[in-house]
Amino acid sequence: MSRLLLLLLALVSLALGACTPRTAFQPRGWSGVAVDNTGEVLFVGEGKGILLALDAQDGRERWRFPPSNGQGTERPGPVYSAPAVGERLVYLGGWNGKVYSVRRDDGGMVWSFPTKGPLIASPTLAGETLLVASADGFLYALEAQTGKRLWEFDAGGRIWSTPAVAEGSVYFGSMGKRVFAVSLADGSLRWSVEVGGAVVNPPVVAEGKVFIGAVDRTLYALDVQSGAVVWKVQGDGWFWASVAVQGDTLFAATTGGSVYALDAQTGRERWRAQVSGAVVSPLRLGDEGVVVATDRGRVHILRPQDGREVWLYDMGTPIRSTLALHNDLAYVIGMDETLRALNTARGTVLWSKALK
Repeated sequence: MSRLLLLLLALVSLALGACTPRTAFQPRGWSGVAVDNTGEVLFVGEGKGILLALDAQDGRERWRFPPSNGQGTERPGPVYSAPAVGERLVYLGGWNGKVYSVRRDDGGMVWSFPTKGPLIASPTLAGETLLVASADGFLYALEAQTGKRLWEFDAGGRIWSTPAVAEGSVYFGSMGKRVFAVSLADGSLRWSVEVGGAVVNPPVVAEGKVFIGAVDRTLYALDVQSGAVVWKVQGDGWFWASVAVQGDTLFAATTGGSVYALDAQTGRERWRAQVSGAVVSPLRLGDEGVVVATDRGRVHILRPQDGREVWLYDMGTPIRSTLALHNDLAYVIGMDETLRALNTARGTVLWSKALK
């Protein structure tokens, strides 16, 4: 069994409350990248618990939270999620169970909100509401500007799945093998459905369906209104990474290293490609094709029409975090804690920055 799968098993065991001294787990984050709406600033949750604002052109640091001098500010602890970026504030969740809100222009803290479990899922901004899914089993809706709690929903199982919002509903999965739809307005349950395994990845809502994978090696398409299973597809590994949808085609990848292109309406396979290793980083769609980052440290771009590889770049270090795309640039963090800006048209590195 690969080192990654052993690590993921340890994480899942911890989440399910099955961790023993033999499977004792020391968290080490693998946070992702978010880019602002101008494409000029990157927000990076460095894995050990620092939020950085970087210039997208050259990686120059603009500010960091907590500041270098400390000034008594606590750290979030290891970070597994990408930041959420609003017009004025940036939000980051930490292993310590708190979500932090800081000013976008200078990184000064505005408020923090404590939950009772580690935050693995990214915060989700929906207008003036911030959604925070916690491993304590609750989904929290907060007033984005103040951190005031609006409502909470008890999922009955720990939540690692980043919520998705569409047409007034919030969709997410739980480690308790369920997928939920709740009202964005008040958190009331609209539907829930049991699936065959723990759900860790963010759902994607498109084509009247909720697409979500589970660690039972199954990808599910659920009816957005009722939660009924429309179709499901078995893979060669866990569907840990979130999918991507383009028109009527859905792209999904597994920890077995397979990338699938499926008909979004029926689940019928259109093509399948093999990449260099397990995929836990979310798939992204760029101008050049489907961007796939693997735990063996390689970034592949595949043609959406047939899965043929356009180019390959070897970073030489595992990739597990969320990458960001803007125009023809991809921003990728490896487990060596170095951020690289890749030109997706050429497969070349424009700049790199060590985050340690």
